[in-house]
Order: sequence, then structure tokens, then C-alpha cells
Amino acid sequence: MCPLTSCSDRDQATGWVRLALERRQFKFCDGDKHYPKKIWHRAGGQIWFGLCVNSEAGEYKGWPIDEEERRGIFD
Repeated sequence: MCPLTSCSDRDQATGWVRLALERRQFKFCDGDKHYPKKIWHRAGGQIWFGLCVNSEAGEYKGWPIDEEERRGIFD
């Protein structure tokens, strides 16, 4: 799903996850443990959506979305 595939891309995406959590750009869902199920981050004009695949360890899968999709999920 995520077009970011190099080691530096993954490091950058990890930073985005941290920023999204710090900025409270997330949505908790029923059953979430330590990390929210859905997060988002804007970088370079692109919005990135993260879906938590391991709520114990805070592991996310991510992909680009548009503003309309972001509003539909987070607003």
C-alpha cells in the first residue's frame, strides 16, 4: 500500500507517525490498546493516512489520501 519503500523513506514515515501522535492527529476506535487505529500527517502538500496494524507495538501501514478522505475519517 505504501509507496515509501527505502530505508530512508521508512525512517521519514516513522517520524511522521511520531508527529501525528504528538499533534493528536488521530482517531481512537473501540478495541484500540496503546495506539490509535487511525492517524494522519501532511507532508509536502500530501496527506498520509496510517492504519495501526499492531496496537501493542505501535506499528502502522500507510498510504496517501486526499483532503476529502481525511475529513471523512477524522472530522
